[in-house]
Amino acid sequence: MNRTAAKVAKIVGVDVSQVKRWTFDFKDYLSAAANPAKGKVRMFNDVDLLVLMYVWYYWEKEPDVECIKVGLNQGEHCEDAFVEHLYLHTPLIQEPPDDLDETWRHGILLAGVGRYEYLELARSYRHVAETMLRTALEKDEVMDGRIRCFLPTGTHWSCI
Repeated sequence: MNRTAAKVAKIVGVDVSQVKRWTFDFKDYLSAAANPAKGKVRMFNDVDLLVLMYVWYYWEKEPDVECIKVGLNQGEHCEDAFVEHLYLHTPLIQEPPDDLDETWRHGILLAGVGRYEYLELARSYRHVAETMLRTALEKDEVMDGRIRCFLPTGTHWSCI
């Protein structure tokens, strides 16, 4: 998924000017679209966002840029905490990737979703998830740190 500098700034919690500064300081770790030719819109893919989240996490008033680069070279920006943060800011429903072909196996492709229907689908998923969580917490269905799942069957909820 591609994001603008403004969207990245909002996710990371900094000004757009800071994101632009980081794109110059850490250009070796970002895609070409993050540092486009003059006049083109700056766009960030998921890996770019992971890099910038890592930079933000270790950024200080007097940052040790070389230390941050060492961490990026070691792939520390791909650790679970950064990936989880990325997932929290990635919509469930999104446009198919431009490079989609028959080898794509990273999700479910829903065809025919109209312009506004995807919002309703997302609301439905959220409603079901919230209902499942509330029901599990009310019934104290937490086992080994996990919550049992409940699926709607007709008008009843059944435990699986």
